[in-house]
Amino acid sequence: MRKWVGRIGVLLLLMALMGAAAHGAELEIGIASAFESEHVLVKSAVKFKEIVEERSGGKIKVNLFPGGVMGGEEQVTEAVSIGAVEMQVGGGLPIYYFAPEYYFFDTPYVLRDFKHYMAVWDGPIGQAARQQIEANGNTRMLGVVYRGMRQFTSNKPVKAPEDVKGMKLRLPMLETWVAVWKAIGASPVPIPLHELYTALATGVADASEGDMEQLWSHKLFEVQKYVSLTNHHVQTGNMSICADFYYSLDKDTQKLIDEAAREATEWGTNLVYEREQLLIENMKEKGCTILETDSEAFRKAGAPAVESMFTTHFPVTTWDEINKF
Repeated sequence: MRKWVGRIGVLLLLMALMGAAAHGAELEIGIASAFESEHVLVKSAVKFKEIVEERSGGKIKVNLFPGGVMGGEEQVTEAVSIGAVEMQVGGGLPIYYFAPEYYFFDTPYVLRDFKHYMAVWDGPIGQAARQQIEANGNTRMLGVVYRGMRQFTSNKPVKAPEDVKGMKLRLPMLETWVAVWKAIGASPVPIPLHELYTALATGVADASEGDMEQLWSHKLFEVQKYVSLTNHHVQTGNMSICADFYYSLDKDTQKLIDEAAREATEWGTNLVYEREQLLIENMKEKGCTILETDSEAFRKAGAPAVESMFTTHFPVTTWDEINKF
């Protein structure tokens, strides 16, 4: 079911857009994001801006609104849907809100790695998901950015599923994520991301999980001894555009936007690939022990929950079908 959010952020957005009008451009495109300027998704938006403005000869002006100035991800997703802003770079909320039967794209242990993710996303299943997002949310998906594999942190060694039994694991309170980690044996606790460091330092949580950028930026090397390479989830982001706005443009402009989005998201993906291993080494230098794990054992432990969700939450396909890609 489509989830509507408050309009306050949208009104602020419209006011900001009206005050940000550029002179001399024939067309303006606003890109909003809840993420900060240094995040790879916003950097990808900057790359998109550079490409579009250069190749249009200045006829198109791209205005960036990062850092949540237009609201959180919920507000920005809604703003794109109703046409209050033309584009966004963000996480998986367009799927969650407008095509929830396809939210397995953002569920642990469903997809093996980014190559597997893109094989499914670029195939008929992903095409059906994009069509539903467009039909239900007036949002056209333009490109995917790899944000890294999510890993596990703790203060005791974790190499196999039995090692996490009873651990208080900080998770985003997403029903599917909680179900998978409960099946593996952890005890998920609901803690906002901005409270993660304090929760680990005080013992409110024993462990966490996240992509390497999250682990590094939150300085978890100060409060966790181990980073276990569980590779349990392919973290991605998306660049999307209001469908009504997109289809109001001439074919040449649509083509330019499509090409710029593809190049910008591929550029962002390559940036993360280069940085991911560097951050693992940085965590090691700061005192964390990096552990290889029995990834297949973790996957098998979570499998009953994943398989069940393809009946209860994701009936559009099966996990067996996904694993054929």
